[in-house]
Amino acid sequence: GQRAESGMLRSGESRADVSALFSLQNNSAAQQWLQAHELDDEENPEECVLRRTISADGRSKGFINNQPVPAAQLRELGALLVQISGQHCSQQLLKPEYQLQLLDTFCHNQSLLQQLNHQFHLWKQQQQKLADFRQQCAENEARKQLLHYQIEELNEFALKQGEFEELDLTQKRLANSELLSRGSQSV
Repeated sequence: GQRAESGMLRSGESRADVSALFSLQNNSAAQQWLQAHELDDEENPEECVLRRTISADGRSKGFINNQPVPAAQLRELGALLVQISGQHCSQQLLKPEYQLQLLDTFCHNQSLLQQLNHQFHLWKQQQQKLADFRQQCAENEARKQLLHYQIEELNEFALKQGEFEELDLTQKRLANSELLSRGSQSV
């Protein structure tokens, strides 16, 4: 998830493609992260493929399970997949996400977490349906106001029986006379 540089390319190459396959069998945190971001591979739920392409102009594209993602998501998931031990390793203990992961692992709450994740997805779907419904209501209200305005306009004209057809014929006649006038001027 770090910034990619074109200097990482082999000389003479226009593009580099780096892939890594991870087993998620013992990594419920990564599985939950993938599910929460709708990036899990339904055919292979216990595997994850990270891929990054880097072009000579310095641009790069990141993919999780062949779905394009921003570098920030690669970085987030990468932290769950790879543990790098070093001088600042203890800093990970300060991250709330890591603390929750440790607590959940210690309490053996995997089934509860999966149920919660499922309920959260259902809630998100209902939220989207509610937002769509509200938008449809607003559109219907706008349409209702437009039709009401148009009815008022028509009522102001107070057209009599057959008057609309008469006005339509007059409009067509005037349009034809304009065409005839232009045609006679060009002759």
